[in-house]
Amino acid sequence: MSGPREADPESESLLLKRDGSSYTEEAAAAGGGGGGGGASGDLTEMDYVDADVSVLSQFHEDALAQAGFGLFQYFLFLVLGLGLAADSIEVFVIAYVLPSAERELCMDDARKGWLAAISFLGMMIGGLVWGNLGDKLGRRRTLVSALTTNAIFAVATAFMPTYGLLLLTRLGSGIGVGGSLPIVFTYYGEFLVKRHRGRHLSWLLTFWGIGGLFTALMAWLMITQPEAEGLGTRLSSWRVFLVVCSAPALLTVFGLFFLPESPRYLLECGQDVEAMYVYQKVFRINHKQSDEYPLSEMELPAVKGSIALTWTVAVCPPCLRASETVSCSKHSQRTLKQYKV
Repeated sequence: MSGPREADPESESLLLKRDGSSYTEEAAAAGGGGGGGGASGDLTEMDYVDADVSVLSQFHEDALAQAGFGLFQYFLFLVLGLGLAADSIEVFVIAYVLPSAERELCMDDARKGWLAAISFLGMMIGGLVWGNLGDKLGRRRTLVSALTTNAIFAVATAFMPTYGLLLLTRLGSGIGVGGSLPIVFTYYGEFLVKRHRGRHLSWLLTFWGIGGLFTALMAWLMITQPEAEGLGTRLSSWRVFLVVCSAPALLTVFGLFFLPESPRYLLECGQDVEAMYVYQKVFRINHKQSDEYPLSEMELPAVKGSIALTWTVAVCPPCLRASETVSCSKHSQRTLKQYKV
């Protein structure tokens, strides 16, 4: 028996063009309905609550499929992969500097343990703080701020003269790492159609290992070297090593300035025109300049109408009474069956 094969891009494109304007709650509910009982066309309150999510998901998938997969996603893959490698470097780097820092700062075993663990405490804090910001400020903006925080504190670590300040900068770097780690995968996944998503997110994870290899190579080349002159002071080799290891985070921040915000995030925020601009930009990068993006802002009113309907159902008294009637009726039926009445 032959395995599953991928859909033909041309046939998929024709299907999307044909159904491109059917982004309504009926179309969304059709995919999940199946063989449920009850009168045809009856919608419970959960059907209405999920309608906007289903419609946005359908439109987003179709718009990405029309934009295609190509040069844009490859560039995004490299930039975000570099950011993931930068996070990996900040996790591994402390193991290589501990022996040298121990002698210079006169650390005992307890202090070395805290210096090794403080980054993970920062990652926990960063995950909590930037996880919420990613849904409020946007994926790209939050990722830039998290990586910038990582880079600033990573560079500052190299110039800290005391153990307390070194501990503080490692905490700050860990906060930046904890903020960028989850957003890297979310941001990349929102530029991939469903059939590409799992495979490419797995490939992105290989940059974590690349970051570890880079750290080991730089440590082998630099930490055993004598002191270096810089910025009017003499820097130990392990401090120069820390500065070099902050470079991937800075390069990632630079690369992110050439990338747009996630279109899925823009749709969820109601910024439909901005989302269409992003889809069109991805299309122009992935296709010939003479080609024209098949979807336009004309598709969006149906989406917004569906979302408005959802809010109408949620707050209007007649609709509330209808949904309560459906809910109470189903609850009564379950109660009667339970007592065999």
